[in-house]
Amino acid sequence: MAALLGGSAYYALTLVSYGPLEERTGQVTRADYTPAHDDVREEKDDDGTMRQVKHHVDASWRVTVTWDQGIYESHSESLYNQVKLGQEVTLHVRQRFWRNKPTGGWSVQAVTTK
Repeated sequence: MAALLGGSAYYALTLVSYGPLEERTGQVTRADYTPAHDDVREEKDDDGTMRQVKHHVDASWRVTVTWDQGIYESHSESLYNQVKLGQEVTLHVRQRFWRNKPTGGWSVQAVTTK
């Protein structure tokens, strides 16, 4: 019973905090992949001696989508693998509200390819 009440309260809060799910069109303006690599930097150790230190940098992905309400950025490998630069995509968004008034912000729930 408590779980049902908690779930109902969460649903009501979410409904008040965000507007209905809407679809908006956007365009992929950036799609970058950086492979994993080692970065070598010069660092001073405790006695002041300079030495080269190797740091491992994990692979990273960045997809930037421009749409009528601004810019959305994702670091998802999955999205990167689905899109191409210049491609139109659909953003599934909800408008943010504060005390039942629009705050001007949007929450991107998902991005799908057309």
